[in-house]
Amino acid sequence: MGCTTLDLAGAVSLKLNNNTHFLRCSPKPFLASVGSIRSRRHPNGSPSTLLTFRVHKSPPSLSLRAQSATVAPVERVVVLVIGGGGREHALCYALKRSPSCDTVFCAPGNPGISTSGDATCISDVDISDSSAVISFCRKWGVGLVVVGPEAPLVAGLVNDLLKVGIHAFGPSSEAAALEGSKNFMKSLCDKYGIPTAKYQTFTDPSAAKQYIQEQGVPIVVKADGLAAGKGVIVAMTLNEAFDAVDSMLVKGSFGSAGCRVIVEEYLEGEEASFFALVDGENAIPLESAQDHKRVGDGDTGPNTGGMGAYSPAPILTKELEDLVMKSIIYPTVKGMSAEGCKFVGVLYAGLMIEKKSGLPKLIEYNVRFGDPECQVLMVRLESDLAQVLLAACRGQLSEVSLNWSTGSAMVVVMASKGYPGSYEKGSVIRNLDEAEAVAPSVKVFHAGTALDLDGNFIAAGGRVLGVTAKGIDLKEACDRAYQGVEEINWPGGFYRRDIGWRALPLPQKQFAKKAMKKQLSKASAQLSASSHKNKEAAATATVTVTASTAADFLPLEGGPARKLPEEKPKEDICTVLYIGRIPHGFYEKEMEGFFGQFGSIKRLRIARNKKTGKSKHFGFIEFEDPEVAKVVADTMHNYLLFEHVLQVHLIPPQKVHPKLWKGFNYRVRPVNWVQIERKRHDKERTVEELKKLMEKIMKRDLKRQKKIEAAGIDYKCPEIVGGSEEPAPKKRKTDRKKVVSK
Repeated sequence: MGCTTLDLAGAVSLKLNNNTHFLRCSPKPFLASVGSIRSRRHPNGSPSTLLTFRVHKSPPSLSLRAQSATVAPVERVVVLVIGGGGREHALCYALKRSPSCDTVFCAPGNPGISTSGDATCISDVDISDSSAVISFCRKWGVGLVVVGPEAPLVAGLVNDLLKVGIHAFGPSSEAAALEGSKNFMKSLCDKYGIPTAKYQTFTDPSAAKQYIQEQGVPIVVKADGLAAGKGVIVAMTLNEAFDAVDSMLVKGSFGSAGCRVIVEEYLEGEEASFFALVDGENAIPLESAQDHKRVGDGDTGPNTGGMGAYSPAPILTKELEDLVMKSIIYPTVKGMSAEGCKFVGVLYAGLMIEKKSGLPKLIEYNVRFGDPECQVLMVRLESDLAQVLLAACRGQLSEVSLNWSTGSAMVVVMASKGYPGSYEKGSVIRNLDEAEAVAPSVKVFHAGTALDLDGNFIAAGGRVLGVTAKGIDLKEACDRAYQGVEEINWPGGFYRRDIGWRALPLPQKQFAKKAMKKQLSKASAQLSASSHKNKEAAATATVTVTASTAADFLPLEGGPARKLPEEKPKEDICTVLYIGRIPHGFYEKEMEGFFGQFGSIKRLRIARNKKTGKSKHFGFIEFEDPEVAKVVADTMHNYLLFEHVLQVHLIPPQKVHPKLWKGFNYRVRPVNWVQIERKRHDKERTVEELKKLMEKIMKRDLKRQKKIEAAGIDYKCPEIVGGSEEPAPKKRKTDRKKVVSK
């Protein structure tokens, strides 16, 4: 509603819709201007106008602060966010900070969104029923609907909202096929020259398996439809690829989403997420972000919806961003327009920056904000999100420029144990407020939480929390995010400890150390408490230790004796790695440069042939740090390098040969066969040796002449010059006359 503030007997100010302009006038014109103010309608339908008067003791001067007639007022808007995950929580958080946003609703939302005050959650609205959503929008005067998940987009919620004149940010059901059907996306890429991996589409499992066998492994098998982020299988062996085909086409594990599969080539490189806002004709890029799909540290284990992300991503430079916009985003926008289904919303491009060429290729499209990338983008966005999304709905993105905070942001996802497989629900989560109190920039976004009967947060999904933090650089953001994670008390959850490892200079060992220190401090506190109890017990009872048990007990000062724990044998600390299937041309210098990115290398050697010096295609590396060696073994095993699948294994210390590193720093010089042949050819020969050589040449020449005659060719080879004459023998050092001294 409009809000007017008048300051009489001094400075008089008028404020309309948070937009003010200074005017100087006398009281009479001022009152006339007040009389011309019109009331505006509240979202619930009732008109209202508010005037507030304040009197200050000040000199008798009069100033009017009113909305200029020539400047358009900023439109106030009520926003409804569809969804209830971590992405939607981040969108509500950003919309709440928008100056032009009056109210934020979220349907169905989650307890974390409502408890934090970022939005009003409406759990009784069925988001799959377009009529229910439209009815709610009309009742509460909603001017903008932001659709978060992909399912309502594909179902056509945006189509129905646009038909009744409600602005909706998101693509139509036809345009949402970019994500809803990978076959549609691949066909669009082929038609409009968008770079992507080569592929084939199959509905017959036998044909798919035959194609896989022809292409070889590693290879990627994808379900055509929506599979909640789990329909992509990266198969390193033929059996894995065949099992993926059977699970989709034969067993129907993904339902209708897997009735058609895409088999595409395996691209080697680094993944990156690229986001762009699109209004049907224009597109503007958002800040870059990079997520971590694999469930385990070092990018190991099965794919997930995302275990963490950071922004900006150093791999997406300004030059690369321009290339992505030119070669991928703009052709897609123009292609969709040409196909008759203009795209309005967020284009989330999953990219692979190829290792060989350094050029981006499109892996897949999503037609909504990514999760968890949305979290790091929304905490960095400083522009009015509501106005930006409205401009996209109206086709006015060409007039929009986005402002971002400097520095970096990172989100660490906490998931239920067992995810992405079967997991338990209902475990209690505590200390969420303490996590946000670690630093002002820490924010905990809820993705899969609920409330129990006692009002405690409990886990209600696979990915449950997204602990997000900002910092002046990625290192500071990383430290703050993990500090927040460590404050949360949730025995039923887990998280990756290496989010951001690609962009940070060293593996994140400090987080494990901090977690260890925290555990030690807790154990120390428990020990102190038990010691205090023991003192009280000792005051009322006397503890006697017999000679037979004295060897197994250590009497503690002020308390009863306690049995010493049995010492467990120390685990082998492995620092040596076996590297097998090393490609040709990848030698000591190349290996040192490649594996040196993980950490400091102590020694390195490649097995070579003693005579020729050629590589035997296997070798050994010893790292200074055993943790780095383990990360390399987990990460680089079955890694495709120059068409060779590396085999990387840790070697226990007791199995390392004592002479393994003997002469490891010796570099084999290649044999110069040209020089050897030149010396053999130019060596001095005796008369007899020269005669034999000439006979050999004449014999070979006669044989060649006979072959020519047998072929019916009338040709006579020229005679060898000097073949019948014996040249004078060369002078040799032994033939010199001896000088006789007189």
